[in-house]
Amino acid sequence: MKLRYVAPFLVVLAIAPYLGAQDPTGTWLGETSGAGGLARRPMKLVLKADGTGTMEVDNVRELLDLKVDGNKVSFAVRPLVGGQPAGFLFRYNGEVKGDTMTLYVSIEREGVEPNRSEDPLILKRDKGQP
Repeated sequence: MKLRYVAPFLVVLAIAPYLGAQDPTGTWLGETSGAGGLARRPMKLVLKADGTGTMEVDNVRELLDLKVDGNKVSFAVRPLVGGQPAGFLFRYNGEVKGDTMTLYVSIEREGVEPNRSEDPLILKRDKGQP
């Protein structure tokens, strides 16, 4: 087999693992709800290229334990209760497909087994933001 036919094939094989990766950096918008699905509120998630980010629902909170692996995204947020940091975390896990991020949330509290939400949180990329 001639090299001119083999070389392009080898290039495709080398980059194939990276073709499915999605860039999650940017601003993501959606709507979240309180207990029992009540009180729907706007949500803004900002993921930065330096591995940091924020989530805004009523107030802005820094993301904790932010991890990006291909199209998989995970992070935690410590909410405020009565203006003070809560004794639990909201842990988010999900994936990015194009301009849609699908996340599932669980509550992480010491001594309590976390339970993942059944309903996904769907965020859309804000194309008006850099």
